[in-house]
Amino acid sequence: MAEGIEPTFEDFFIELVGINKLALVPWMNPIELEQEYFVELRKIFQAELDILSAEIEGDSVKVSCNQSNTKLDYCGGTLYISCNGIKIYDQNRTELTIDRLDQISKEYWDDFARQ
Repeated sequence: MAEGIEPTFEDFFIELVGINKLALVPWMNPIELEQEYFVELRKIFQAELDILSAEIEGDSVKVSCNQSNTKLDYCGGTLYISCNGIKIYDQNRTELTIDRLDQISKEYWDDFARQ
């Protein structure tokens, strides 16, 4: 979706302000493994997380994520975030408004539907 801003872009960056909760409940692989729960930043972000979907649940945002590092014993997980504010940046670290991000998202999915 980042290529909707610039064809060479691959990522967005977020800045969380006043974090109240940040945790990852990984999807264990194989599923029989003991369930883990990550609250330390180094554990939460030990793998690159790809956002699949997000929804508001209570006072948190619940983000379903995939991860493709086969050396880890989980294939993704649910990231829970609660904070006082958030800023979103493109790959050049230019801040994006929610309206601009919404426009980029709609254009991305419209293009996807046409293919």
